[in-house]
Amino acid sequence: MAGSDSQSCIEFVIAKLILLFNLLIKSFVRRTYILPLLQQISSFCRVSLVAFCLICIIVAFIRCREDVSSRLKVIPCIYWWGVFWLVLMQIAAFIFLISPKHVSYTDEAMYQAAAKNIMLHGNWGDLQKSFGWVFLIYLGFIFRGLDNYVSIHLSQFLALASTLGFFLLTAWATSSNRVAFIATTLFAFVPARLFWAATGESHSAALFFIIWAMAFSFLFYRYPNSKTFWLAWFFWTYAILVRGETIFLFALFLWGGRLYIPQQHRSGLPFKDALVYLVLTLSPSLIIGTVYSLAHHWTDYGASVSVGNFLNNLVNYGPSFFNGQLHPLPLTVFAFIGLLRMFRIDAQLGKFMAGWLIVVMVVYFSMWFGHYGDTNAFFPKTRS
Repeated sequence: MAGSDSQSCIEFVIAKLILLFNLLIKSFVRRTYILPLLQQISSFCRVSLVAFCLICIIVAFIRCREDVSSRLKVIPCIYWWGVFWLVLMQIAAFIFLISPKHVSYTDEAMYQAAAKNIMLHGNWGDLQKSFGWVFLIYLGFIFRGLDNYVSIHLSQFLALASTLGFFLLTAWATSSNRVAFIATTLFAFVPARLFWAATGESHSAALFFIIWAMAFSFLFYRYPNSKTFWLAWFFWTYAILVRGETIFLFALFLWGGRLYIPQQHRSGLPFKDALVYLVLTLSPSLIIGTVYSLAHHWTDYGASVSVGNFLNNLVNYGPSFFNGQLHPLPLTVFAFIGLLRMFRIDAQLGKFMAGWLIVVMVVYFSMWFGHYGDTNAFFPKTRS
C-alpha cells in the first residue's frame, strides 16, 4: 500500500515538473521574442519569394525582347496611334470624371499597412492575401514615399497598361489588328473597370497581369520556344500572387498548350522545371490565402467558396452580365457576336475562349459577391 502511495506521489511530482517546464518554455519564448522572430522570418521569406517572381518576369522579358519586338513591328503604325489615343482618353477620364477614392476600406487599408510594414520592418505582418499587389504598393512607397494615393495612382497606371496588353492579346489571338482595335476600344471604357482603377483595390493589378499573361500565352502558342514559354509562365505566376483564384485560369494556359502546340514542340519545353518553380514560389502564399478564404463565411448561402454561393450568385447576379448593370448593354451584344464569329472563323479558338469564359464565371460566382450585405464589391453602383 505504501509503495503504491509512493509511486502515485512520484507520478504527481513528475506531472507537475512537466507542467512547470512547459510554462517556462512558453514564458521564455514570449520574453525572448522567439515566436515573433520566427513569424518575421516566415514573412520575410514570403516577401523575398514575391520579389523573386517579379525579378523573373523582368529577366524573362529581357531575354524575350527580340521575339516580342519582331511581332510588334508587323503591326501598322495607325493602330499604335489608335491605342495611344485610347490611353489619353482614359487619362482624361481619370482626371475629369472619375474621382480617386478608397472604396473597400478594410482590404485597401490592410494592403497599405502591409506595404508600410515591408518598408519599415522588412515583413508584411499578418497579411493573408493579395501578396503580389502589396509588394507593388511597397515599390510605389519606395519611389513616392508613404502616401495614401500611391496605391490608387499605381492602380490607374496598371489599368492604362492593360489597354496595350488587351490590344496585343486580341491581335495575337485572332491574327487581326482591326478586330483587336475594335475590341480594345470597347474594353477601354467599361465603366466598372475604370471605377475600380481609381481605387487602391487589387482589381486593376489582377487584370493587368492576367491580360498580359494571356497575351504572352498566345505569343507562346503562335511561336513556341522556351523564351516565350517562360515569359508567359512567370506572368501567370505573379498573377496568382495578386489574386489566388487566378490559378484556375492558369490551368487553361496548359490546356491551350495542348490545343495549339504540336507534340514534337511540347516535348522540348521545360514543363518539369516550371512546375518545380511554381510549387516553390506559390505554395506558402496559396496555402495561407486558401485557409483564409475557406475559414471565413461572408455570405448567408454557405461558405464564401461553395456550391450554395455559386447558385445564389448565378440566380441573383448572373443577369447583370446581360441587362446593362455591369457594363453597357451593347458590349454584351458585341461580345456574343464576336464569339459566334470566332466559332465560324476558327472553331478551336472559339471553344478555347468559351472555355475561359465558363471557368471565369464558375470561379467567381462561387466566391463572395454579396459579403457584408453589399454587392458593391463586384457591381459598383455609383461614384459618389
